[in-house]
Amino acid sequence: MHQRNLIHRDLKPDNILIDEEDNAILADFGLCTADPIAVTYAGSRPYMAPEILCYDEYTNKVDVFSFAIIIAEVLTGRRPLLRDYDAIPDLNDTTWQTLLS
Repeated sequence: MHQRNLIHRDLKPDNILIDEEDNAILADFGLCTADPIAVTYAGSRPYMAPEILCYDEYTNKVDVFSFAIIIAEVLTGRRPLLRDYDAIPDLNDTTWQTLLS
């Protein structure tokens, strides 16, 4: 997928299907983009990379971040970051931009 310059932008356990031979298959390409650099706020918050949460430019590396969250969740049985994802503030706010820089 990344060799074709696509960004999935919504990697999460629900979008990884397992076939009868235990092969992982990506699903739900509804938020996928062919733009090498994107700025659109898209994805599932628990698996979003900070660049997306900050409304920053991002590349296909956001999928790598999401995959790392999934692997951590599989290995530990819980998500490694915040538990209350609705409490994540809007990081577009200039106050947060200042704190994160």
